[in-house]
Amino acid sequence: MGRVDAMDIQSTRCDCGLESFVKAFLLDRPAWVRSLMRFRNAVMRFVPGYRHDGADYAQNDVLTVGRKVGPFDVISTDEESNWVAGLRESHLDALVIITRQGEAGTFRFDVATLVKFHNRFGRFYFGLIKPFHVIMVRSLLRKAVKLHAVDIG
Repeated sequence: MGRVDAMDIQSTRCDCGLESFVKAFLLDRPAWVRSLMRFRNAVMRFVPGYRHDGADYAQNDVLTVGRKVGPFDVISTDEESNWVAGLRESHLDALVIITRQGEAGTFRFDVATLVKFHNRFGRFYFGLIKPFHVIMVRSLLRKAVKLHAVDIG
């Protein structure tokens, strides 16, 4: 990615594996997040170079490099503690990095978003969505933990 123009890191604790966490975090989105993303896609389709076709790309195999998970392409993973996916568009590039650290019962998950702007529109666009991005990531973290709390009792 090179230069990073914006970064956000949020963390939580969850007693689960990396694959299970990634699935819960990215694929099982609340209705309000799905609605927000549909609105974003409807507006962004008028932007030259915008590539998302609106499909959800829900994949069971989120740990395979080259697979689509949501709008992201899986770039790398070690299947235990690190997962990296990216999105390239005409106005910006984004990386999502999910790391798992610690021991069973006390795993800490960090979700980092790195953004590189390609032009003024990228900077403007990210300025508009950043407050929603922060709220969405927090919500998805809480949801992933809650799903696993139910699973492990």
